[in-house]
Amino acid sequence: MRNIISIALAAFATGVFAVFRNALGFGPALISGLFLCYLLWSYIRRLGYKYFSYFMTAAFVLWLISFAAVEYNVVKEWEAPKSVSGDYAIILGAGLKGDKPSVSLDSRLQMAAEYLKQNQDIKVIVSGGQGKDEKISEAEAMKRYLISKGIEEERIIKEDKSTSTRENLLFSKKLLDGLGDNAAQGIIVITSDYHVYRTKAIADSIGMEVSVLSSVTPFYVRLNGSIREYFAVVSTYLIK
Repeated sequence: MRNIISIALAAFATGVFAVFRNALGFGPALISGLFLCYLLWSYIRRLGYKYFSYFMTAAFVLWLISFAAVEYNVVKEWEAPKSVSGDYAIILGAGLKGDKPSVSLDSRLQMAAEYLKQNQDIKVIVSGGQGKDEKISEAEAMKRYLISKGIEEERIIKEDKSTSTRENLLFSKKLLDGLGDNAAQGIIVITSDYHVYRTKAIADSIGMEVSVLSSVTPFYVRLNGSIREYFAVVSTYLIK
């Protein structure tokens, strides 16, 4: 009975963390989920289903290997080159709080503004649609931010329909292809440190050659983002 109560509480905690993961972070949700799996494994062993417990152990080991492999690549790409050249830059959206950039998006915009000031010939695509809890599109918020930092409006191109990283890149690529004159050559993507690996993987999958500039995020954001990237990377490869 005590095991059943523990499993129920762990399942409830996992559900709460999953629902409120944007506020609480993926780290607590992952820990709660792993604890739930451990309790289930322990309970199944107590019932005497040893072969099923062996299967669960093997599945967990395989998952752990996949998690370590993905996280290794994510962490390895944290420090992307800080000096790249190209004709166009793309800033990937990362959520708003009302009409204000999230921490991740703010760090991307800070880097983008600095880079665009240093490279006056480069135009920029601000890419991001409008979420249900957002007052304006991410693209519009990014455009306003860049203009407030002295970036000329005529240098900014809005892509305000995308709802994912894949769409960010696909829709931006279509805009660039429509500009002609080999406009889609020499593309710089600006994103967060924890997001570089997946950005490169998606760009490669759609035949888009890019260089990536990574913005530095606070440690807690980087840690949470890196954990979340495991699930996003797995999803990306499953839908390829």
